[in-house]
Amino acid sequence: MKKSTIVGLLMILLLGGIALYFATKDTSVSKLKPNSDFAIENIEEIDKIVIRDLDASIATLTKDGENWYINNKYQARPESIEIVLNTAKNIKVQSNVAKASIKPVLAQLASNSKKVDFYQDGTLIKTYYVGNPTQDHYGTFMLLETPNEGKSSIPYIMHIPGFNGFLSTRFHAIERDWRYTGVFTQTPNEIASIAVNYPSTPEKGFEIKQLAGLVSVYDANGSEVKNINKALVQDYLIGYKKIHLNRFLFLSDEQVDSVKNQTPYSTITLTTNLGKETKVDFHKMKAPEGDIDPITNKQRVYNTSHIAAVINDGNDVVRFQYQIVDKLFMDKDYFLP
Repeated sequence: MKKSTIVGLLMILLLGGIALYFATKDTSVSKLKPNSDFAIENIEEIDKIVIRDLDASIATLTKDGENWYINNKYQARPESIEIVLNTAKNIKVQSNVAKASIKPVLAQLASNSKKVDFYQDGTLIKTYYVGNPTQDHYGTFMLLETPNEGKSSIPYIMHIPGFNGFLSTRFHAIERDWRYTGVFTQTPNEIASIAVNYPSTPEKGFEIKQLAGLVSVYDANGSEVKNINKALVQDYLIGYKKIHLNRFLFLSDEQVDSVKNQTPYSTITLTTNLGKETKVDFHKMKAPEGDIDPITNKQRVYNTSHIAAVINDGNDVVRFQYQIVDKLFMDKDYFLP
């Protein structure tokens, strides 16, 4: 074999070895830099999240069985919990912070950042300090702290691959914004009874009772309504599967008391097969100024887009979209052929 051929083969082997080395070498930022491993792989094991916002608000989210709760008072929105957990799972370092910008970014994170603690089995595992977005709004300045390595001295620009935007809005501590909006979320098979009352026109009220799949309708006097259309009853029960409120209203205690002291337009009480009762008092809202009825050409008296409500005699007044709940306001004659 010629000397030139041998040299050529050696060069091929050498270059191949170098290529293999770099192909298998992990050069990710998380391996090269300390405290840059923000991601949490086993998010299903997270059972507590504490978010401290810029205004000193605190949201403590705890897992109990399949549900999450906000500040040990209310069920939390599943979709909001999912956003935070998926952020923790998929978050990646987009790039390093320029050396000249490290000190200013650290100063900003120290004075103006959200703090997010993640717990597994009651033990703190990671803390995020979430700062401002980058100038292009495609990244977020963040700092990591872990029990083993302490608080990092190096911030990073973080992102979620495939998501174009910043991450700070995913972490908030406003209790009302975390509260679950589901009010009636039962399938027909989960419903034992539904009572619909109209205090101003009680003769329109009715109650549906269901036992072993057999439904009956009763009028306001408790007498059974004969010859009902059972298909209409089933369709009506299906309407209770996804009834969510639109907003928690910010009212003073005096305003809440004022609403609760009014006679409701309708009161609906749903009882499940497990005996859980949900009562909602619906109150018509005054129409906004300038809301003109196109038929009469006069100012409307009541809001046709939204209706207020009080749930289980609570201290919150909430709002529903009329198009969501209007199908619930039937009278007993609706179920007749």
